[in-house]
Amino acid sequence: ATLAFTSVPQAVAYFELLGLEGWRGLSAMGVPCMAFAMVTGSPWVSVGVTSITAMMTADELRRARTSMDEEGYMSVVSGYACCVGIASLVLAAVGAGESCVRRIPRGVKAGFKFGFGLAVFSSQLGSAVFLRGTKGATALVENESWAYRRVARYASKHQRFVGLPSATRLAWVATRPWRWDAHAALLSGIVALIITLASSKKLRQWVGAQMTTMFAGRRRSPSSSSRGHNGHGVGNGSAAPEPLLEGENTAASASSLWAMLFPPGAEVLVAVGVAAALAKATSYPGGVAGAPPEGGWLFIINMPLALDRLSRVAFHLDMSRLVGSSLLFAAVDFLQTVSVCSIFEDDDSLAWSPNRELAA
Repeated sequence: ATLAFTSVPQAVAYFELLGLEGWRGLSAMGVPCMAFAMVTGSPWVSVGVTSITAMMTADELRRARTSMDEEGYMSVVSGYACCVGIASLVLAAVGAGESCVRRIPRGVKAGFKFGFGLAVFSSQLGSAVFLRGTKGATALVENESWAYRRVARYASKHQRFVGLPSATRLAWVATRPWRWDAHAALLSGIVALIITLASSKKLRQWVGAQMTTMFAGRRRSPSSSSRGHNGHGVGNGSAAPEPLLEGENTAASASSLWAMLFPPGAEVLVAVGVAAALAKATSYPGGVAGAPPEGGWLFIINMPLALDRLSRVAFHLDMSRLVGSSLLFAAVDFLQTVSVCSIFEDDDSLAWSPNRELAA
């Protein structure tokens, strides 16, 4: 239940990052997650939409995003997701998962999430500190930064170094905190602080220890008194026995209760709840996710039409490029599974099958 609730704000945010209405993320996440649970061989792995996959999809399908309406773009995204799924199955069938894992250096596994985290930070900073989000940040930078305009024209004209405009915008926004919208920056800062503190393993251990001490405690039993009947030390000057620790069962129950009440990932729910309450109390003027249209929770995709639109609009009938893009996307997306499973394998000696997880 915690994981499902945690996925709600993530699904909304990542689909908006993809360029779609946030409610579509809620509509689309359920069935694939259940299918994954039936195929995966690990009880610990949970894979869903991530910010980096949303960013990659938005970039790969940017032609369709700018030239089609919401429904048309949604069908193109669905077709692309289908192609990536087929590519993942093909790679798993030929044993690419096992081969890939054997050849990935440990440093790459360790740095994968950190590197993608930086990419996510750079893409979301505008939304975090401006009420109008990334569009507002881009408009402001275009109006005030000649360097950004020059870099954007160069990247558009030569169709290379396409990341330079984003990097320039990030540098401009990050170095001008006096231009930020205080309301947006404050809410973003509170959310970031809560998640950072609650994700700290040392903090969780400290809270668990405080609960254990509160419920169990220490007390001395009469037999462990440090003095005899005559008021002198027990025995021939020997040290008094250590006081007995009582309430081990209570201590274990306290730790279990803490783990149950606040499992990993619950910090997302706490942060979203606090931010939503503050936004309501302070009449936050920024944008909100919005509700789905009446009767619009479920939608059926015409897959042949979606694949036709995908090949024509996004890839200009270049099937070799579509196949290559799908294979590359499947391989990059698999790296998140590798990083998670490798952690469990190293820390808890939990074996896993790369090809099975790639297929899942």
